Amino acid sequence: MEKCKSKSDTLKFNRESHIAYFNKLISGMSSSYIEFTQNHLSGAYFIVSAMGVLDALDQLPFTKQQIINWVYEFQVPVLEGDKEHERCYGFRGGLHLPFTPSTAGELYANDMGHIANTYCALAILKVCGDDFSRVNKKAILNALKYYQDPESGCFQCLPCEIGYSEEDTRFIYCACCICTILNDWSLFDKEKTIQYLIKCQSYSGGFGWIPGAEAHSSITYCVVTSLKMMGALDRIPNKEALVEYLSFRLNEGWNGRIGKPYDACYAYWNLGALIALGIDVKELVDGRQTEEFLLKCQRECGGFSKTVVMKKPDPIHSIYSLVA
Repeated sequence: MEKCKSKSDTLKFNRESHIAYFNKLISGMSSSYIEFTQNHLSGAYFIVSAMGVLDALDQLPFTKQQIINWVYEFQVPVLEGDKEHERCYGFRGGLHLPFTPSTAGELYANDMGHIANTYCALAILKVCGDDFSRVNKKAILNALKYYQDPESGCFQCLPCEIGYSEEDTRFIYCACCICTILNDWSLFDKEKTIQYLIKCQSYSGGFGWIPGAEAHSSITYCVVTSLKMMGALDRIPNKEALVEYLSFRLNEGWNGRIGKPYDACYAYWNLGALIALGIDVKELVDGRQTEEFLLKCQRECGGFSKTVVMKKPDPIHSIYSLVA
């Protein structure tokens, strides 16, 4: 993708350039985004969500129904009565493996859902106004119990019995989003998960990936919003330190950890966590300072870059800058 100039000279939000940018992404990513081939759903999640924020879903080169139909191609087909593979259900990250709904008569060992991609799929469907009638709700919710570590209460990105899956608070957030969207919390141990999250609060007030880890704003967002979805915000041990940690991430821009460079996406993570806590951010932080920082990260060709000095936009920092 070509490098783009900053719009910091005018500091005006350019909606049309952002619409053009995301349309270009969904029409065909450049070679710099080739790694998204195994994560098509997460790439689509950023694009569709951004166009929803811009109130421009009708300007995509595909109809909402076409997007909905495409998302369902990623759903692992359910075989009725097949207990052996019930941990596999959900949505895959990509269609690079030869597993499609046409192979519903067979299930392979590597054909299974991924908790983050299942969340992305459900979110895209919701943004596009799907009725969820084709979502295998019961199978997806039942599979969640295989993603939860029975000892710690944390979640992994793949079923625990696989033995090589990541495990941290990001996947708890995905599990909570899935249960919220499908409106069913009956199939995993909420209390054990809440206790695990509480252990992740750092001495600085923020939350880390795992107990004892350094606080990080994006992880703090995942923890706070997960606790909110589970109705457990009142269980946070030190809310005052948490609010201080989040609000102090703003100086000339927002950062994610103490002493780290400013980064556009952290405007979303920090402000989102504060809002989830019920804080009036307009009273707590300088909104104009945040706006100016983000507009300096805006690029003429559309999208936002990670920092003011970086020239190339990317979909992740673009969607979170737009929402912030």
